Amino acid sequence: MLKFSADRIVSISAIVISLMTLVILVLQTTMIREQQQNSVFPYLMIGNEGYGMSDFKFVLTNNGIGPAIIESVEIAYLDSLYYMDLPSFLYENVDSMDTLNDVLHSNFYPGMLIPAEKKINILQVDNNKSESIALIQILQALELEMTVTYKSIYGQRWELSTNEGLPVSLD
Repeated sequence: MLKFSADRIVSISAIVISLMTLVILVLQTTMIREQQQNSVFPYLMIGNEGYGMSDFKFVLTNNGIGPAIIESVEIAYLDSLYYMDLPSFLYENVDSMDTLNDVLHSNFYPGMLIPAEKKINILQVDNNKSESIALIQILQALELEMTVTYKSIYGQRWELSTNEGLPVSLD
């Protein structure tokens, strides 16, 4: 039969309290890590502004609260993959882009950091409705898919596609 002396009860109590403290410490550490990761959450979106107007912009926006680091940019077109951003693809592969004179563009590339609340005007036409409409028609006719893979400063990864519209977690 087991005898429970005062020393044994104190020892068992100390072990149980130590194990409970360890569990609480692990849970608290997990919650702190999750809070840190969420405090730098990047959220990229692709969209347009001024559709059909004289001022048209095709934009990449970081609506998150942390910076986004671009890992890769891919264009899927006619069963081929092109590892370049949209402006580079258009100017290298679409002859009708040469007829547009008022199109401005911004490149984005692997390794680039997009700060929180920052917008990149990938393609932009200012004060020219006919060129805005022509650019929109080119983009619609191509039926291409652009995919941007990016990560947070803690290494969490997401993929954003023009076909999906919302980022998808890769972790």
